[in-house]
Amino acid sequence: MDRLKKFLTEKKVNKNFKKAGAGYRLTDDSSSAVTPQPITAQQQTHFSQPQMVPAERIATADIAAQAAYKRMNLGATQESLTQRNIRMRALKEMEKEKKEREGCANDKMDVEIRTHVIDEREFEHSAAVSGVYFTCDLLGDDLQLTKNE
Repeated sequence: MDRLKKFLTEKKVNKNFKKAGAGYRLTDDSSSAVTPQPITAQQQTHFSQPQMVPAERIATADIAAQAAYKRMNLGATQESLTQRNIRMRALKEMEKEKKEREGCANDKMDVEIRTHVIDEREFEHSAAVSGVYFTCDLLGDDLQLTKNE
């Protein structure tokens, strides 16, 4: 493992030295008069691109990060075919039960006309609370039902 680490560090150091270009000694007299060297095509493309200001680099990195985040969350909002089928089946069953209740309620209303008296007491906060409703993930947040429903 140590050999591998040593090998990789040597490769990194060599790569950095190669990027720096041809070197010269500080003690040489020729170092004061540096001769211009021809620029290769690879170096020309590197130098022809404008250097980005750190703020611009940060801004582009932020934009790229936001795009990646959107790609990652795109699949989370989409529901699978199975989930959609289950949700649709549950909605149909709910509608069917609701129609049956309405039909039964109409029949019972005819039979029981005011035989049953409900004692209603109102409190101070009764106007603020009209009821407790529940939602289901399968049916969506749009549909809110009471606990019995």
